[in-house]
Amino acid sequence: MYIYESEKYNLYVHHEVELSSFPLCLEFIGRQVDADNNMIKSNLIAVGTFNSEIEIWDMDIMNSIEPKLVLGQQPEPNYQKTKSKSKTKSKSKTNNSHSDSILSLNCNRFRPNVLCSGSADYSIKLWDLQTQQCVHTFDNIHTDKV
Repeated sequence: MYIYESEKYNLYVHHEVELSSFPLCLEFIGRQVDADNNMIKSNLIAVGTFNSEIEIWDMDIMNSIEPKLVLGQQPEPNYQKTKSKSKTKSKSKTNNSHSDSILSLNCNRFRPNVLCSGSADYSIKLWDLQTQQCVHTFDNIHTDKV
């Protein structure tokens, strides 16, 4: 995170956040709605990466080592024993996550708890930041990366 002091024409690094993967898109979330539908100010950054998850970082916390929340987080791998007594991963596909890189993010300024994400899997997802769930998926609209 950089700070620019316009009076002194000074640009400096305020603090750094270590991401899980190279960032492809960012979206500033400057306000949120709490559980009682009250508007609260926040300094959150949603980050889309090569992973299929959206990390949301609180920029008011210095030296944080993990994001405040992760949208589309993949469930832990479920190991099942097969007849050959070796462990294999069983992939569980979920509608709550993209299956490829997150290429675009947009926060709705009229509904601050709604975040939209576009992916390389040709789909768009609407996220509710209060429940941290995917509300709707548009997957038959685009024929290329969004």
